[in-house]
Amino acid sequence: MRVGDAMGEACKGLAMRQDSRVLVVTVAFRPMVGGVAEYAYYMAKGFGALGVRLKVITPHYPGAEESDRLSRIEVVRTRPVMKPYSNLSFGDRLVKAASLNGLAVGTVRTFNEFRPDIVYYPCMYPFAALLPHRRAKIVTTFHGGEIMTHCHASRLARINRVLLRRATRRSDLILTNSNYTAGALTRFGVQGEKIFVTGCGVDWGRFRDVLDEERVKEELGLSGKRVLFTLGRLRRRKGFDTVLKCLPRLRKRFPDVYYVIGGTGHAEGHLRNLIADLDLAQCVRMVGRIEDRDVPRYMAACDVFVMPTRETSSGSVEGLSLIHISEPTRPLYISYAVFCL
Repeated sequence: MRVGDAMGEACKGLAMRQDSRVLVVTVAFRPMVGGVAEYAYYMAKGFGALGVRLKVITPHYPGAEESDRLSRIEVVRTRPVMKPYSNLSFGDRLVKAASLNGLAVGTVRTFNEFRPDIVYYPCMYPFAALLPHRRAKIVTTFHGGEIMTHCHASRLARINRVLLRRATRRSDLILTNSNYTAGALTRFGVQGEKIFVTGCGVDWGRFRDVLDEERVKEELGLSGKRVLFTLGRLRRRKGFDTVLKCLPRLRKRFPDVYYVIGGTGHAEGHLRNLIADLDLAQCVRMVGRIEDRDVPRYMAACDVFVMPTRETSSGSVEGLSLIHISEPTRPLYISYAVFCL
């Protein structure tokens, strides 16, 4: 199902018209790297595909001018610049707080000027709970961590639970990325008739041209290898270390197995130390950030895409990996923790 068709199916009950105005409010949007930024971008494109008048408001980010021009979406950027989420210093957290405050002020101003019929918040439930909306209908998205982490493990869990309940009560439509997340919301007390499971979709255009796998493997220096590939932010909950710990046993059965890790994040040092401790340097390659245009090449080169995420001691969990759906032609392994389709 194309993203526009999916959005049309999800929004049937909102009485959306061709002249409807939709405002998307998001803290993460291209060119920021990450699953939520990609999700928000494609959901905004989905609204646009319905023919409505669309506007996105999001914090400024390096490279935003060129990205917004190429997207052909009307984007309002607020300041200060948003910092990526992982491994923030105290100063970075202050900047992030100021950025969120700027986004809130900008959202109210844009709302008064644009007068939307629908306001969509991907992963922004505090805004959905607190900001004025007059008669606009509210659409929210949840990915799972809002319930598992924010409402249980966080030091602000009590406040977050109040905000989440208020946001879900005010929402006319709640989109979730999986049945897992939908079930978690239902157990939290959210009315099931409000929830619509959208999944995360695939941008077919990026993978329409089938690449020569052997040629790509040769170009990437992976000829003759059984390639495992993981792509995502390097965080403990992603489970990259689990794959590394399995490699010594895998190599006994498959001596040609080779593991490629794409992405950056604060767990990089831990992973590099583990590679050294397990003597895996000859069969593991950490390639860092992979440019968007190069993702199809790595997907074509891999034999199995791996995303064994886990629930951490703090309750952090992936309701569904936001990366593994990017290439539907690869064999896929995911752990029970995220097997929620």
